[in-house]
Order: sequence, then structure tokens, then C-alpha cells
Amino acid sequence: MAQSFAARGLCTKETVKATGLSIWTSGQSGQEGPKVDVVAVQGLGAHPYYTWVGRQASVEDIKPTHHHRFNYFRRREKIAQTDGPSHIAQMVSDTVEVMWLRDFLLDLIPNARIMTYSYESDWRRADVKTSLRKCGEQLLNILLQNRSSEKEGRRPLVFIRHSLRGLIIKQALVLAVYGNTFRDIWLSTAGTIFLGTLHQGSEAAVYGVWLAQIAGHDKTLLESLRRNSPALHDIARDFEASYSNVDIVCFYEDKDASYGPWRSRFVDHQSASLHGKRAIYLATDHSGLNKFRGPEDENFLLVRPEIQRIVQTAPQRAEEQYPHAVGTEKESFRVDFSLQGIPVVKIFVARNAEMTRLTQALLPTSKDQMRRKVFILHGLGGIGKTQLSVEFTRKYQGIYSAVFWIDGSSKERLRRSIADLASRLPQHQLSEGSRNYSRNGSADVNEVVEDVLKWLSRSVNDQWLLIFDNVDREFSVPSRDPEAFDVKEYFLTADQGSILITSRRASLCQLGPDMRLEPVNEVQGESILENSLGRLIEDSLELVNLLQGLPLAINQAGSYMRKTGTNVSEYIELYDQTWARLMEKQHPSTLREGADRSILTI
Repeated sequence: MAQSFAARGLCTKETVKATGLSIWTSGQSGQEGPKVDVVAVQGLGAHPYYTWVGRQASVEDIKPTHHHRFNYFRRREKIAQTDGPSHIAQMVSDTVEVMWLRDFLLDLIPNARIMTYSYESDWRRADVKTSLRKCGEQLLNILLQNRSSEKEGRRPLVFIRHSLRGLIIKQALVLAVYGNTFRDIWLSTAGTIFLGTLHQGSEAAVYGVWLAQIAGHDKTLLESLRRNSPALHDIARDFEASYSNVDIVCFYEDKDASYGPWRSRFVDHQSASLHGKRAIYLATDHSGLNKFRGPEDENFLLVRPEIQRIVQTAPQRAEEQYPHAVGTEKESFRVDFSLQGIPVVKIFVARNAEMTRLTQALLPTSKDQMRRKVFILHGLGGIGKTQLSVEFTRKYQGIYSAVFWIDGSSKERLRRSIADLASRLPQHQLSEGSRNYSRNGSADVNEVVEDVLKWLSRSVNDQWLLIFDNVDREFSVPSRDPEAFDVKEYFLTADQGSILITSRRASLCQLGPDMRLEPVNEVQGESILENSLGRLIEDSLELVNLLQGLPLAINQAGSYMRKTGTNVSEYIELYDQTWARLMEKQHPSTLREGADRSILTI
């Protein structure tokens, strides 16, 4: 059998790669190519072949199929290689090796190309120096090379991840979200099977760090795998925000494993679970989660239907992830991402729940094409509305055909921002006046604004994101503020695209779904202060609480302290003195949002 696999250009026990992708089944069905790519990734430092091999399957337990695809290897006696059922009868030993990814899945998911991924990650070797990020980037690049054509690049992806290596896959998929290079990997990821992955890390990594340190080996990777490490926390947060719609099932062991005289359970239910995803236990210890003895193995019978279901639904899920992959006409409206008009955010402290809310409200899918999405992000000045919007824009810009940032602080700035977009749009799709404005500014701004809004309203141009930032001026009829405006006038007539509005005005919530952004918590506030200051400080919590958790106020305090060398107690004293002087000079009726003494707006 090994020879027949090799003859078809597929991987065998002897040719499995120590690093890179090994292809075990081609997924070819007649004239059609594979419909899904299944990538299995073994645990840390595991063998690229034996990690998937069940060693205790008896011959009587395995009934040969019509195709007889099982690959048997005698352990005690050498037997002739044949292609028929007589092969089994010749076996004298009652112990065989079963590579279940190839031997069991070929009939179950015949249209899937099944691969395993291996990478040097054995921390016990002195020459191996790596990290979660390095491992993740390597996987993305190898996948990109093996899915190089447009058709391959958009083929649905299903991952099977074992043990701590599941964390490396999560790191890779988080990296895939940023920019356009690995965008197809992000959008085509349809499902994942986790086999005993410690999503919060493991206390066992502490012992690994200790042993690696004694042996003089690199411990960077092990450090990041410690339970509740900051690195794993960041990965978990970003993974949940970016892949909440992916079909995920987690499996964990129900038996203790023996380690010399000790018995321990490596992964329990809590460690192996992800919020909102199903978790199923298998009657085995940790080392048996990725090994099955035969097609009727009771553990495989639990895993099999989940793999079948995920693979069968993968094409539909991947299709829903590609909102604008429907022809060249739609692609003609794609505009390269630019930082033009986007405020510079030097320090951003992640807000996982808030980011998830934005993704749910604004990311387009095929289900809601041609329906406009409007979302209002509101809250106090300095609360972090713009910073969160910038982070969302930079993180998810690859899924939109175009992203435009509009300064909504006044009517004049708004219209100038819209008119300036003309220089970024495909010039042949604009009027002559707008093209002249792009070249030399010699056109009426109002006409250019109308032309840009018409461009956004074209029937197949429906996957853009428009951000109106700082729409804070109160609009009324008749208008008491000449620079105030009705933002609804710029929503276009076409029912398409996504619009995000940031504002202090809760009254704008009538325009669509909304979220009030609250002050940061103490941990986030201390992180902002220390990042701004450039060092760790004592008594930071006192200052964070004084500033009511407002990110802008905390950042400004850190910048001032860094520039002047002021410590926390000195800054608080100066803050109180300054506030007292302001209160003496300023009548309370002219203050807005100043009651918390964090930011004064006059």
C-alpha cells in the first residue's frame, strides 16, 4: 500500500516531511479537484507520522474495505506488500499501525485534500529556537505556497489541531487577519477540531521552562505557553473576535495519564473549552486523543461525525466569508487601503468585548449583501471611540472593497474629507470635474461631494466601509450652529455598504444599533499609563481611578509625567491645584462632561 500511495505522488510513512506540509490524500474525484483542504497539526515536538498512528489495532477488529486503503506494517515479521485482502490473511502479528487521517477519512470525506503540517518545535533540542509568532508565520507562508492559485486560495480550510500545537494555529489565524497577504486563509477557514488544546496554557510549561533552562536550551516558546500568560490571553481575545462564526468543536481526555510514579490529567474540561463552543470528552488519556485503533473505535465514532459535518458545510461557510468575490465588475470598485485621514493612534489597549460587538455589527456577509449596516459608537469625549474605530479599521480593512475615514467635527471638514476621496477612487468612474479636483483642486467641492456619493451608491459597489468620526455638533432645524449637519444626508439612497459613526451624542442612536463605550477598567488603565510613560510605576492605580478610566486623560497624564519627570503624587497635586483654579474662573453652566474632573470641555 505504501508503494501505491507513493506512485500517486502522495505521502507515505517513509516520505513524511519533518517540516512543511505532507499530502496524504489528494481529494480528486473524477475530473473535479478537491473541494476542501484539511490540515492536521500535531503537538509540540511530536513525530510527524506516529502522532496520528494507533498502534494497538488488531487484525480482527479491522474489516478490509472494497478499496482496502489501510496501510499495515508488521512489527515482528516482514510480510510481502500486496493490494488485496489476502494481505491481511498473511499477517502473523496481531498488532498493526493505523494512520487514521489517511486510512479512515478517505472514504468519509473523499473530496477533501488531507494534509499534515510539521515544524521544528522540540524544545528539548538545543538547536531549536522558536516562538509562537514564528511558528504561526511559518505555517501561513507554507499554506500560501501550497494554495497559490486563486481557486486554491479560496478553497475552504478545516484544521485538526492536537495539544499545544492548537495554540500555534490560533496564533497563525490571528496573524492572518491583519493586512491582505494572508486574507484568503482568514476568510476560507471554515472549521476546526481541537484535540486536547490547552487554550489557557499549562502549568506543565513551568517544568519545561525549568528543564530547558537547566539544559541551556531556548525557552521562549515554553514561556509563552505557561498558564494564563499575556501572550495566550492576547491570542485568545483576537481569535474569539475574528473567528466567532467558525465551526469549532473541542475534545478533551477523560482519563489520567501516567508519568512514572505519578498520574495526572493534562487537559481538563475547563482548559480545553472555548466560550460558546461544544466540548466533548473521549475515553482516553491525553496521548490517545489523536490516535484511533480502528474505524469502530469508540472515540473515533465521536470524532467522525464532527469532521464529516464540518467538511460538508465548509464550502457554504467559506462562501459566506467572501462578500465581494462575485466577479470582475465588483472588483473594479476595489480601492487600496490608505491611512489618509485616519488619526494616528500610538497606544491602543484592546477591548475584546467591544471589538467583538463591532465585528458582529459591521462585517459584511453574503447573507446581508445589499443591506446597509449603520452602527453608532458613542460615549464621553476621550473615552476611546476613535482609537477603537481605528483599530477595527486597520484590523478588518481587508474584508472591505474600500475603507474611507471622514472627519465629522464640522460641516466644512466633512465635505472636504469626502471631496478628497476623489483622488483615491478609480478615475474613469468619476466625472471630469472630480478628476480635475483630484489633479489640481479646480472644481466645485459640492459637485465633487455629490459625485463621490454617487460612486458609493452604484449598484454593485456595496462592500465599502465609511467612518464618520467625531460627529459631535448638535444639529437642529433651524440650525443654531452653522457647522452642524444632519449626518443622514450623507447616508446615500442605496441600501448598501457599512457606516460607523463615532459621537458624544446619544441622540444619534436612533439611526441604528449602538454601543456606549464605557471607561477602561483598572488593568487597562494601568497599561495605558505605563505604555505612555514608558516604564512601570508605583501608585498608578490611584491616578487611573482619579482620571475615571478615561483613556485620553490617562494617556495625557503619562505623556506629561514622561516629559517633565513628575511622579504620581506630584502629578495628582498639580492636577488638583489646576482643577481648583479652573473652577474659580469657569461658571458651571458652561461646562459639559466635566463633572468627573477628567476632561474639561468648554
